[in-house]
Amino acid sequence: MDMDRKLIPWIAVALVVPAIVTLASSGDVFTMGLYGVMSFCCFPLVILGIYMWSTGNGWRWTNGVDWTKMDDEQRRATASHIGKYIAVSMTIVTVSI
Repeated sequence: MDMDRKLIPWIAVALVVPAIVTLASSGDVFTMGLYGVMSFCCFPLVILGIYMWSTGNGWRWTNGVDWTKMDDEQRRATASHIGKYIAVSMTIVTVSI
């Protein structure tokens, strides 16, 4: 299965930014652990949500919706709607940590 070429920059951002934030942080082990959780768990989900919201792709990664009864336009609209909620909720979680 070929990867969508538009997805490569999103993956790069989701991997490089957390690494830079974690390496640039100074403090004790607890602070480094929080930065690690925030960077490697929350931030990539924010990027995934923004990707889904802006492009409407990524509907295959979402479980619980009967995608077989929808056409392509409905799938994109639903994925964009779900992506908006993922991006907003994970941004709130990331900021609260």
